[in-house]
Amino acid sequence: MALDGDAAMLRLCIDKLIGNAKPREPAINLSTFDGSLSERGEHVLAAMAAGEISPSEGSTVLGAIAAQAKLVELDDLIKRIEALEREHEDAHRAA
Repeated sequence: MALDGDAAMLRLCIDKLIGNAKPREPAINLSTFDGSLSERGEHVLAAMAAGEISPSEGSTVLGAIAAQAKLVELDDLIKRIEALEREHEDAHRAA
């Protein structure tokens, strides 16, 4: 059908072959975002307010910072649980 001049079918074939082009956002230099995770978040918000990065870019970076915060929190919880388990085992061995 596309070869017979059906524009809709031709468009469908082209979309399937090459896909929809998605714009790629430029990389953001994160080296200027120093400090704790909350301070880094404040830097991102300040950069958004100053127009240095777009709200979309800021949201993406803040999402990455939030994910990192969850990883840090999980790592801390694992270390605490392991320490408690060691203390519990040592107490039972001594008894």
